[in-house]
Amino acid sequence: SGLCKLWTIPDCKHVRTFRGHTINACCISWHPQSTLTQDPAMINLASSSFDGSVKLWNLQSDEPIAEIEGHAPFRVSKVKFHPSGRFLATACYDHSWRFWDLKTQEEILHQEGHS
Repeated sequence: SGLCKLWTIPDCKHVRTFRGHTINACCISWHPQSTLTQDPAMINLASSSFDGSVKLWNLQSDEPIAEIEGHAPFRVSKVKFHPSGRFLATACYDHSWRFWDLKTQEEILHQEGHS
């Protein structure tokens, strides 16, 4: 469906539905400095999809606050924040992975050959 849904634990109450991917979302990673704040400038999580997109989200909006482009049309299988929170690593089914600077939203490393 391309939707990412946020639920509370342990009572499983629906909090928010994030809309932005065109087909199945496959991975979500929480920003290491994420808090429950609803600051519209704060990146709280990243998601990837079978459509090759990577979206950045905050907890205030149902729509992405930014999109990282570079993998399409290949499915992005993993997203993971660097412990500093400034960088994001993405892995793709074309056997490549990329490292992104979230401050500039630019790719700073692209390597091929992962399995």
